[in-house]
Amino acid sequence: EPSEPMLRAVVIGASQQLIAAHAAILTREKRQRAEQVIRTVQQSLIGIGYNSGKVSGRVSEDTERAIREFETDQGLAPTGRISGALVAKLAKAAGNGRLASGQ
Repeated sequence: EPSEPMLRAVVIGASQQLIAAHAAILTREKRQRAEQVIRTVQQSLIGIGYNSGKVSGRVSEDTERAIREFETDQGLAPTGRISGALVAKLAKAAGNGRLASGQ
């Protein structure tokens, strides 16, 4: 999804190197956001009694197992993956519609 700076760079004919650098920044930002979501899910699972392993921002076997256990307990299909349905159920189970990080 192009950002405003990216569109400007394309329109004014910026170098491929500049465009690649901008794309790398966007990729890094997306990865950081994804890692934060994973950490929040891991913290929330631990907070309600599911051992999701180390809070690392990376989905480990322990995290997948804890997600599957939680999904099963909540009547969701046990996928072991982070989804909107999982986050909604986790937020409700964690209390006040918020996940462990307070978001």
